Amino acid sequence: MMGSSSACILTADVVSNVVLCREHFRLTLRVPGFPEARPGQFVHLCPAERETGEYGVWDLQEDEVAWRGRTEAWRERLGEPMLRRAFSIAGLRRAERRSPQIEEEPGSLRRGDRLGNPIPGTRSPEPDARILNPEPSCELDVIYRVVGAGTRWMSTLTAGDRVSVLGPLGNAFPIRTDKRHAWMIAGGVGLPPMLWLAEALQRAERSAVAFCGARSADLLALTFTSRAVAREGGEERPHRSATGTASGIVPSSDARTATLCTTEFNALNTPVVIATDDGSLGFHGHIGAAMAAYHDANPVSPEDLVIYTCGPEMMMRFVAEFALARGIECLVCMERSMACGMGTCQSCVLPVAEPSDAAGWRYSLCCTEGPVYEASQLLWVTPDRGCRV
Repeated sequence: MMGSSSACILTADVVSNVVLCREHFRLTLRVPGFPEARPGQFVHLCPAERETGEYGVWDLQEDEVAWRGRTEAWRERLGEPMLRRAFSIAGLRRAERRSPQIEEEPGSLRRGDRLGNPIPGTRSPEPDARILNPEPSCELDVIYRVVGAGTRWMSTLTAGDRVSVLGPLGNAFPIRTDKRHAWMIAGGVGLPPMLWLAEALQRAERSAVAFCGARSADLLALTFTSRAVAREGGEERPHRSATGTASGIVPSSDARTATLCTTEFNALNTPVVIATDDGSLGFHGHIGAAMAAYHDANPVSPEDLVIYTCGPEMMMRFVAEFALARGIECLVCMERSMACGMGTCQSCVLPVAEPSDAAGWRYSLCCTEGPVYEASQLLWVTPDRGCRV
């Protein structure tokens, strides 16, 4: 799997912060000079004020009581804990690189002599934004679910606000050149990395299918191209995403059929199978069961198929074991709380197989060795304690 690029800390401007469904938002940031990144990698976000030193920085000349007072003031002002939050990159669009040179008008002179002093009787062109900010910018998408203080703070961000971005971090999904078919299985907030992965698969001319599941229709962070009918309490009602609907194809309740029913995947010519646990939209059941039904009806040679998955751990385990039992390559994007994202705090360990170790396993740092793992690497139960990962 592809290793991580060189990460850096950058200050980004909020472009938009759009409601996608009942609990999910899409935050778009304009980031100058963001390094090369690949689907599967993630970023760490926090308020830009934290990086300026204005709040929460311990000046060695002051005592601890004074520092704690400033820290509490910072937390009260921002309503955000001090640790960064990790989010998969859901999309990355780069602006065209422009030349940093200023085109002067005919007959105009440069701003100064060789020492930089103004030349009497001459005028200089106005400062050019390309000189002030020569680094090309990109727009970076993050899709998040509001669950606590950090994501509540994010949900209040508006255009023009500033956010500190650390990234890109972790490894990435590989695109298999020897396999024509790729299936992406996403549950809940496991959707974001699959959206960007779908772009990469389209560029690689792979035949891709997306499987997207949630507990209910109002938790699907997708824009549907139809006035899909959701079933609630035995009654049928039109289902609308938060961003609106248009005439199109309704998600099929038959998991054996993938449809072009979402704006996001339609743009990439990628059909989708939708599943909800309560049956309010698409297939009635979990997305793993939908994938299994689709596989039975649309078999693909294991040598020609790769499965990518991200989402709730029980779902990913089902998908991984399904794939391994059939000899299908499966790549799993694991989720962990990552306080640092760089392997320092070691809060994101998970057990993986290690044949060279006497015990046959070891702990892996999800933030640096992952988050993408081969399904065959993962141990879903920690051997020495018998507990789940």
